[in-house]
Amino acid sequence: INTLIAGAYMLGLLGMNKVLKNGCNERDRRSIQFVACLFAIYAHVPIALAHASLAIPSALFWTPLLAFPSLTGDERSSIRKLLSSLIIFATWPPVSLVPRVFSEYTTYVAVVYIPLHLLFASMCLF
Repeated sequence: INTLIAGAYMLGLLGMNKVLKNGCNERDRRSIQFVACLFAIYAHVPIALAHASLAIPSALFWTPLLAFPSLTGDERSSIRKLLSSLIIFATWPPVSLVPRVFSEYTTYVAVVYIPLHLLFASMCLF
């Protein structure tokens, strides 16, 4: 399963790279951020309606990552890209989530965490 997830990430990032052929400008970054925040809202509403205590930790984790990054082009230094890459790797599902928190890939991981993480990765890397 980890190989399938790695392949899906590579295809998603490659597809994002093909869409943004001429480089990513501020408007593209804001659009990716908007889609990520909108998906986070729509993904967490059913979880919150089912059981609020299940949605709160996830929402508290994703809100600062998706809503508050500074995406201006002037501040994208090499240190910032390195820090973003480390955060992306540390929160990647096969590294931190599945072996330590969940014993297997649950519906939450497959439907909410992986798409949000892919959008977060594309937001930080492009």
